[in-house]
Amino acid sequence: MTKKASSLPRGQRIMNTIFMRMVRVGLIPGAHLISVPGRKSGVMRTTPVFVLRHEGHRWLVAGFEQADWVKNLRAAGWCVLIHDRRQERVAVIEVEEPEVRAPLLRAFVRRAPGGNRGFTIKADASLSAFMAIAPQHPVFRVVEPTNAAAESQ
Repeated sequence: MTKKASSLPRGQRIMNTIFMRMVRVGLIPGAHLISVPGRKSGVMRTTPVFVLRHEGHRWLVAGFEQADWVKNLRAAGWCVLIHDRRQERVAVIEVEEPEVRAPLLRAFVRRAPGGNRGFTIKADASLSAFMAIAPQHPVFRVVEPTNAAAESQ
């Protein structure tokens, strides 16, 4: 019998479990749960995320490029954000350009509780330093539900 290797370090998986429980009871401001259909099974998978609000948009930032939620989100193009017992189905658009990702990564590391996990630089690093690591940290813009159909086509 083989065991599926997780794409996250063991310590991060343990932290996610604890973090999910804290999010469910509303102990972490800005934290949400994200449910995404599995890319192979279609079964909804839920994990904690921090929704970054920056310059009038909401963003999902990944500390780990190979996180399953990132792979699933890329495949699905949509997710359900859960916050304060409310569920919101939204479309997402991945941001490819490092010059767009860099300021979002810096804002994420500065604002998200534990946001520096998975990052190799500090919150006070230069914008060019964030641009250099941008390819390793996927960023998705959350499309409001009313615009989801139009923008995801």
